[in-house]
Amino acid sequence: MENEDSAAGGASAAADAAPEAPRHDPETHAPPARPPRWYYPALGVVTGGVVAAPAMPSSGTRAIAVAGAVAGLVLLERAHRARAGTSLTRTAGSAGRAILAVAGTGVLALLGVSIAADITGNAGWAVLSGAGGFLLMALLGPLYERVRARGPRGGP
Repeated sequence: MENEDSAAGGASAAADAAPEAPRHDPETHAPPARPPRWYYPALGVVTGGVVAAPAMPSSGTRAIAVAGAVAGLVLLERAHRARAGTSLTRTAGSAGRAILAVAGTGVLALLGVSIAADITGNAGWAVLSGAGGFLLMALLGPLYERVRARGPRGGP
C-alpha cells in the first residue's frame, strides 16, 4: 500500500513539476520568414520548364531540362533557408494544404496535357502548358504565403 501511495504521489509531483505545453503567442514568436519577391516567379520558371519539357526535341534534352529544374528547386529552397533560417516546405494548416493540393493537381494536369500534346505532335500546346505551370506557381505562391503568415490555425 505504501509503495502505491508513494508511486502515485511521485507521478503527481512529476506532473505538477512538468512544464506547461507551449502555446502560440504572436507577441513572443516571430512571424514566419517570407521569401524574397523573386522566389515564386523563379519557382514558376522552374515549374514551367518541367511542364514544358515534353516539347523538347529529344529525350536527352528533356532529361537535362528536368534535372536542371530539380537542381533549381533545391537551390531556391537552400537560398531561402540560408537567408531566413527556416524552410518554406512546411505547410500552414488545412488552408495551406488545400492551396498546395490545388497547385500540385494543377501541375500534374498541365504535365498530362503537355505529354498528350507531345504525343499528338502539338508541341505548341506543351509550351503553353509550361506557361500555365509558371502562372500557377507565380499566382498561388503569394496566396500560400498570406495563409502561411496567419499561422497553422488561421491566427493573426
